[in-house]
Amino acid sequence: MRVGAAEGRMKDVLQVVGLVLGFLGCLSALVTLHISTWKESSDFDNVIITSRIFENLWMTCAEDSTGVYNCWYFQSLLALPVQLVLEALALVLGFLGWVLLGVSLPNRYWRVSTVDGSVITTSTIYENLWMSCATDSTGVHNCREFPSLLALSGYIQACRALMIASIVMGMSGLISTLVGMQCSKIGGENYVLKGRIAVVGGVFFILQSLCTMIAVSWYASNITREFYDPLYDGTKYEIGEGLYIGWSSGTLALIGGCCLLCSCKVKSKEEKVLYLHHHTPRGAAFTPPTASRSQCSQYGRNAYV
Repeated sequence: MRVGAAEGRMKDVLQVVGLVLGFLGCLSALVTLHISTWKESSDFDNVIITSRIFENLWMTCAEDSTGVYNCWYFQSLLALPVQLVLEALALVLGFLGWVLLGVSLPNRYWRVSTVDGSVITTSTIYENLWMSCATDSTGVHNCREFPSLLALSGYIQACRALMIASIVMGMSGLISTLVGMQCSKIGGENYVLKGRIAVVGGVFFILQSLCTMIAVSWYASNITREFYDPLYDGTKYEIGEGLYIGWSSGTLALIGGCCLLCSCKVKSKEEKVLYLHHHTPRGAAFTPPTASRSQCSQYGRNAYV
């Protein structure tokens, strides 16, 4: 009972901390959403006509050295750059997928089994990759961690490795996406390099999705195989909520990675440059361009002494 009371107090503390952090996160998101300077540019000619241009997700503004500024709201969502929209969408989906991955990994309900006896003795057994727990009808639950890594089944060890690798891939994808986004100033203004970094971020998101999907689907396939096996004498489990969260995480990460890869291929007509190659036959001498008569001297022969 002391262990149950300590766990109850720990849950209360974690709930309060989660509530405070969630409130601070929402407040920071609202402040960030209303800030006008998501990206800015300054033109320096002289002290009088120096201007500053800044934008956010909703408007673009211009300010001169006298402090006068004008703002224009974007007239249409479809008029926004497609690359900017896809990059922002990829970042949001990748972040949500990574958060759901962090929720799915410590979730205790990866597989659940209910033992029905009487109202008093009914118990529920549930497991994840790290521990096995049991709860009776009175609400008392006990958990024990798996004692040895080598004593576990091979698929559980593989699922652990895949989920940890998925977290690392997701973090790498988020960092690469933040650096490679065209609207961010992280990493300078080398947009060719930023585009390549964004591609790397998309690849990381797709790898995160693959690792998560393989781990969750592998675990679920073992649950269904044991459940429908008539010769299996052990405890038969059903799919728990942790697996559904994992599938959702993998789907969001996959969509985010695909959006990020597609955003790097989208270019407007102004950004497409046509390069012409003039073939010179092998062995031909190079002839420099001759100046036209309009570029020659306008003086006649009689003008020279």
